[in-house]
Amino acid sequence: MARVRTASEVWSRFRDEQDYIERYTRFLRAKSTIHDQQVVELNRILKRVHIEPLPSRSYDRTAEPFSQEEIAALLEAVGRVGPEVYQTILGHEQCLDDVPDFGLSGPAAGYLDQLGEWIDYVLARLPYDPEDQDEEAILRAAEQGYEMTVDEVADEDDRIPPDAIRALILLAIQHAKHIQVRRQVDAMVYAQEQFADLELLARVARPDAEVNVFRQGFLLLMTAFDAAVFDIIRIAFRKKFFQLIGAFGRQEKVPLEMMGEAGSFKAWRDQMIEDQLKKRYVKDLLNLLQALGVVLVDEKQGDRHVQLIELVLRRNVHVHNRGEIDERYLELDPQSKKPKFNLYNLKLGDIARIDSVYLETAHRLCENCVGRLAAWANAD
Repeated sequence: MARVRTASEVWSRFRDEQDYIERYTRFLRAKSTIHDQQVVELNRILKRVHIEPLPSRSYDRTAEPFSQEEIAALLEAVGRVGPEVYQTILGHEQCLDDVPDFGLSGPAAGYLDQLGEWIDYVLARLPYDPEDQDEEAILRAAEQGYEMTVDEVADEDDRIPPDAIRALILLAIQHAKHIQVRRQVDAMVYAQEQFADLELLARVARPDAEVNVFRQGFLLLMTAFDAAVFDIIRIAFRKKFFQLIGAFGRQEKVPLEMMGEAGSFKAWRDQMIEDQLKKRYVKDLLNLLQALGVVLVDEKQGDRHVQLIELVLRRNVHVHNRGEIDERYLELDPQSKKPKFNLYNLKLGDIARIDSVYLETAHRLCENCVGRLAAWANAD
């Protein structure tokens, strides 16, 4: 049987969850930032294969958050160059099918232990653009460099014959070119992945997107808040059963047969509590507590009970209506015929956006509410 938590334990659990949600939101926000350096690195890759670069920003905008207009221009360019990058990858991959051999039967066969050093030598001097790769010039320079170096070697047995050194260098050039193509393919694939990341980051930055960081943080917060409210009221109900059952089940009649089937008062009480809670949403519970005189907001700071209800209604439109304001959010007051909870003058069909300021307010209101609720549950 699971151990019954106290109201203080639920309050502590909520604070832990809230802390992680706040840290998670900050983490996602940091990771979802588009940096100018990303564009610089991508343009360096694109330039090497003669593809039009992405738009870069002026120096006065460096390190500033990308505006929606700048993000739109960047995504437009990504969509334009994406197919070119794909075609470049296909072309390069065809070159990778021709893997150079290791000259096991040629003049260089006896000197393959030095092939790695010659490949490194050629890679350091091989131009990135195939059109600029003058193999003969590289070969001549390598041969001349070898002759100058080998003249300093005292032991004549260490000298490689001219035909062998030429074959070894040519073999190194072929391997270096193949390695370079592999690196180019890797760079192009990296660019493709970065394009996909930029598209995702751009969507995360959209305030109306389903993956918006603040929206996700808000939904996580309200899920934890909902659970904490129900758990604490369940705990308080057990402690203050006769005080609360009249308010919760004002119009209900309980058949004695039901009490008999429960087998004990404790079992009957718990069944009654669960039945009452199942009938209500968190909005109903908050309003019922207000009617009982339980103050769940810091009125000295100017907070109002209606703000808690607005939080719940906004959560509902995001969960059930993709964030679009619906008729339930715009519930009218029977007397004034004006919306009771529309604190932000939203209209039907508007997106109930979650920004950093709103999320910060939601954290404060929920923290105060759960803390006051726990204190009420603990009081005699």
